[in-house]
Amino acid sequence: MCPANPANRMYLCVFFAIIAVVLVAGCTASRTLGNKSEELVHKRFSSQSPPDKSSMEAFSISYPDWPETATEEEGVILAMTRDDNVCHFRLSAFDVPPDWYVLAIEDFVTANNGYILSEEPGITYLIPTNDSKYTLRVQATGMLCDDKSYFAVFSCVDEMFDEATAKAVYDSMSCERNWTVASRGNRKLAMVVSPAGEGPEFAEFVQAFNIARNSGVQTVHHTVTWGDVEVLAGSPVWTIQDFMFGMLRSKDLEASVGFRVIHTSVIGDLPGDVNFTSFDDPDFIDGYTRFILDYIERYKDVIAYVEIGNEVDIYLHAHPDELDAYATFYREVYGSIKERYPDLPVGTIFAYHEIRNNNEQRIYERLPIGDFDAFTLYIYSPGFVFDHEPMELLTYLAEIENLTGDRRFALTEVGWNTNEGLGGKESDQLELVSLFFDYLEQAPGRLQFMSYFALHDWEKEDCLLGGETFFQPGDSMIEDEEFMDVFSDFLCYLGIINNDGTPKLAWQEWYSRGRQYAEAGK
Repeated sequence: MCPANPANRMYLCVFFAIIAVVLVAGCTASRTLGNKSEELVHKRFSSQSPPDKSSMEAFSISYPDWPETATEEEGVILAMTRDDNVCHFRLSAFDVPPDWYVLAIEDFVTANNGYILSEEPGITYLIPTNDSKYTLRVQATGMLCDDKSYFAVFSCVDEMFDEATAKAVYDSMSCERNWTVASRGNRKLAMVVSPAGEGPEFAEFVQAFNIARNSGVQTVHHTVTWGDVEVLAGSPVWTIQDFMFGMLRSKDLEASVGFRVIHTSVIGDLPGDVNFTSFDDPDFIDGYTRFILDYIERYKDVIAYVEIGNEVDIYLHAHPDELDAYATFYREVYGSIKERYPDLPVGTIFAYHEIRNNNEQRIYERLPIGDFDAFTLYIYSPGFVFDHEPMELLTYLAEIENLTGDRRFALTEVGWNTNEGLGGKESDQLELVSLFFDYLEQAPGRLQFMSYFALHDWEKEDCLLGGETFFQPGDSMIEDEEFMDVFSDFLCYLGIINNDGTPKLAWQEWYSRGRQYAEAGK
């Protein structure tokens, strides 16, 4: 179960903020302060951050042998101008993904009668000066390092562009990484990585991935719907997904991706022009398959597992007449994925606690189609009350082993709520985390990965919005304030770190056991 993604709000706020910075980059004359004949090397290391948030990276670059110039431009670390005032160089650092800065450049170029020449390896464009006397050729190359996007911007009058110096500067850009990630083939430590903060900014997101990586996480579980990416079928907007996978790629983390065609109790969001009639509708199968294949192709270097549907047994328990149609959908999509990516493990996700409570093993037994079976696991009483003993986790896991027989399996969500109103206790969460690692360390080899839900508690507003996605629009449950308050509390307080960044009792156990497990897997 995942609340609404706060990355959407963060993207809109940050994107428009950086456009103003792009407007002046590489397009203004500057006052010369003096020459520097020696090679300058800039290194920035986030030594002030707490150890668990540290990027453990250092950026370096060799500058041109030009005079330094004064500038008050936001984000600019260094500005330089050649003696003849024909070429300029700027090094900037922004708390945004590199792709978003490039999008801002593209908008700026289009709005100012410029022309983009190429976008590989960096972006190169022509732009007229403010007085329209000259046309500048500008090259901008970015690198994500130390949790910032460093951009080297090199501009000259078009006819006098210094290609050799520009290439030397760009070739010198490097990021020293002082970290490694475990490389287990199975029994991987995984997590749902949620950021801290209310309406989190870029820094909170990258720090969350740092915390996960630095605590031994190898795999991040992420879910998505077709409608998250395509408002209209065939017209994808990849910005948010590119951001998420850019973070994973930069931290050398792999992904388990759950495609929420079933989103626990409802059909997951679809493009506005897709009318769902049945799972076995050939047009629906073709459209969803095309989307999934496009998604995998875009992020194939990061995706290690794919799941088709999330907690499908909950929906199919309420809609038993759709079970056969869903089995057809699953089988068809699975076959298409395996045809193109034969080595990519594909499965679906069941909610084991609901299989157990509803005695619905038949749904599981009807869907042994993929390469592995994934499960979410929460141990609570009706009303989302956490009044069980954490030790029961081992009983449930033993039952999952028995249910799956000799099939491979995974746990995409295992968690314990700490909200006192739901009977949750931090001491019980601590015990559950300890039992989590006890099991992981001795689990059978057919366990692919085991994911904890989640890193940080979610912000209450996101939980309320996310809670509504589990119901059809207009459902009376959404108007039941008492129920929605309880349900949102269930979603909100599963993290092992509070939303304000302060650790819960379970954090130190997670951190120490996770690091030990990661070191043993390197």
